[in-house]
Amino acid sequence: MKILTPNALLQNRYRVLRPVGRGGMGTVYEAVDLRLNATVALKETLLTDPASRRAFEREAQLLARLRHPVLPKVIDHFSEDERQFLVMEFISGDDLAALMEKRGGQFPPAAIMPWLLRWADQLLDALDYLHKQNPPVIHRDIKPQNLKLTSRGDVILLDFGLARGGLADMTRSSRAGVVGFTPNYAPLEQIRGSDADPRSDLYSLAATLYHLSTGTLPPDALTRVAALLNEQIDPLQPANQFNEYVLPEVGQVLHQALATNIDERPESAAAMRKALHDARSGRMVQQPLIEGSNPAAMTAFTTGLHQSHDATPRIADSISLPSTAARTRQLSENELGNLVRTWSTGGQILSLAIRHDGSQIAIGNEDAQVQLWQFDSGNAITTLRGHSQSVLCVAFSNDGRYLASGSEDGKVLVWDTTEDLNNPYLIDVGHSVETLAISPNGRWLVVGGWGEVITLTRSSTILFRLSPRCRRALCIV
Repeated sequence: MKILTPNALLQNRYRVLRPVGRGGMGTVYEAVDLRLNATVALKETLLTDPASRRAFEREAQLLARLRHPVLPKVIDHFSEDERQFLVMEFISGDDLAALMEKRGGQFPPAAIMPWLLRWADQLLDALDYLHKQNPPVIHRDIKPQNLKLTSRGDVILLDFGLARGGLADMTRSSRAGVVGFTPNYAPLEQIRGSDADPRSDLYSLAATLYHLSTGTLPPDALTRVAALLNEQIDPLQPANQFNEYVLPEVGQVLHQALATNIDERPESAAAMRKALHDARSGRMVQQPLIEGSNPAAMTAFTTGLHQSHDATPRIADSISLPSTAARTRQLSENELGNLVRTWSTGGQILSLAIRHDGSQIAIGNEDAQVQLWQFDSGNAITTLRGHSQSVLCVAFSNDGRYLASGSEDGKVLVWDTTEDLNNPYLIDVGHSVETLAISPNGRWLVVGGWGEVITLTRSSTILFRLSPRCRRALCIV
């Protein structure tokens, strides 16, 4: 099928910018949602027969209900001119395969390990969530090319969504040469065309972690089985033999998940996640992954992150801490707080702030929104929109008039609660905004984020009496 050209308009709403990926199942485009003025990904599927269309619609409805920080959100689906599209959250930047290739095919062995374990934990939590859906959602193609990083260094799993009973099962008999897996990351049952199982994803994830940690592709499952049938040694060597910074216990968990016999793998994503927690417990300390202000590009890894396998991290002798007795005390029963109320905000809460007079609470969530609630009653006041990514921090000014919100999109929005809440002031910081504060006199906004950058914004009269859509006034490193 012919690739869509730039500026093609679909549904009188989505304007194509460029193709960003193409595979056996279709093409992914970067596009602009003209209605929301937001960048989205359009994922086109090549299956056009009636049965496939029905499966596509069922699958789109299933995926649209998924909510997890590691998964891009499915926003919409539609058909146009015999073509079918999923509209998804667009994740910018290079994937982990491209980032590894830029470093000669291998990440720095010591620096990668703390972050790799962090990503493994996030991905296994996502797989546990997907596998518990009804029907289970099995990814079937986990690999470095399908993993991207957010500005905070968190991993995002792309190209998910081949649910059992949906398009994946149909394409096994009708793919006509379409390859639904990548050999070095695919388990034996998937290569043979058998029904995939949640443990198939564990194999693919383990193969991915093996490659990222060692810079070496694991041998494919067919090669390994052939060696075993010929009474030869399994060519898969433990990851810790390639990278001395891989704890032997971690290497053992990966080796188990890479078993060619599906029944010898961990029984679930939750079980594998716990095994990795146990393997690294007390042994590894997470350190900054990169230096500089562009984490998605991962321009440089820090070094010397590895702690001895046989020693726990030690606080420098020059730092003295108060005794345990001085630092802690037991709370008596009457000091414990009493639960006043709970309420649902409808989304994952990433940040919150209480107005200084105690009348309102502001909540930033993963859906790029800021919600205002009455503090005493728990009733919703309004929802503020303007960010394009998760809201990581919120803060009220001392007089309660201004509310500032910072987001992964690199912007701070400042809302004057006495004026039009649809027209906030914009400060384009240029990096993910992870924390912010307003000075008591209301004249300074301090912003912190990735890259060890502090941004200060000031007005000569009163906070935010800068012109709307202002740029930052001062940035210091």
